[in-house]
Order: sequence, then structure tokens, then C-alpha cells
Amino acid sequence: MKKTKSLWLVPLVVSILILILSYFAGQVHRSFKDVTIRDIQYVNVEGALQRGLLYIPKTATKENPAPAIVSCHGNNNTAEMQDIHAVELSRRGYVVLAVDGYRQGLSTQALDEASAIGDGAFAALQYSNRQIMMRSDIKLPQPFASWSNLL
Repeated sequence: MKKTKSLWLVPLVVSILILILSYFAGQVHRSFKDVTIRDIQYVNVEGALQRGLLYIPKTATKENPAPAIVSCHGNNNTAEMQDIHAVELSRRGYVVLAVDGYRQGLSTQALDEASAIGDGAFAALQYSNRQIMMRSDIKLPQPFASWSNLL
């Protein structure tokens, strides 16, 4: 009789443990709130709605501007595929914009697909250059970095 009464305790303890560890994993992912992750969408210069994740380190301030990196995934993926690299770079002080390529994730295709360059990567560079230059806490030093996985 005692054994059956205590069996309900196991799922309860496991559930509480899962919640605690999930919270801890989220804190590690954001470097204990040293990195802010924003989900953004914008219409780019090629007329497509492009979605991306913007990783901003806490160290990016008006007095201490941060360099920026645009990250583009390979074929048939989403911006989250770049997450592990983007978090690590933002922990090291870089602002990272990880974008969904055209027709992938929540991004649409360019209005004139024949003239679209780099499956949205070039448009993301142009967007980040315009937007980040307007912000006082993020500056683009020379050179400006971009990387892409072509897998």
C-alpha cells in the first residue's frame, strides 16, 4: 500500500526538475542575461519580408559600440540553425543578425527573384547597415563581417 501511494511523487519530482533545468538552460543560452535575443521582421530592399534573430550583447552601449555580424544559414534551414554560433559571438561582444533565407522559415521570396542576390544575405547586410548605423549603441567598424553556411 505504501509503494502505490508514493508513486505519484516520482512524476511530480521529475516535472519540477525539468522546469528548473529548463529555466537554467535558458539562462545559459542568454549568458545569464548578458545577451538579448530579439525576433525581428522587416521588408528588405528586394521587396521580401525577411525574418531574423538579433543577438545584442549587454556590453553594446552608446559609450562602447559593438561590431556587427550578419549570419546566413545554408539551404533548407532557418535562423535558429545559427543559434549556437550567434550566441557565442554575442557573448564575445558582437551584435549578430541571423536571418532566414528567402522562402525559408518566416521569410518570403523577393519580388524579382531573378535579380535577388545571395538568397537574402546581401539584403540582410544592407538592412543591418542601415538600421544599425541609426542606433547609437551599435556601430559598424571596418571591416563589417558576414558568414554563411552553404550546406
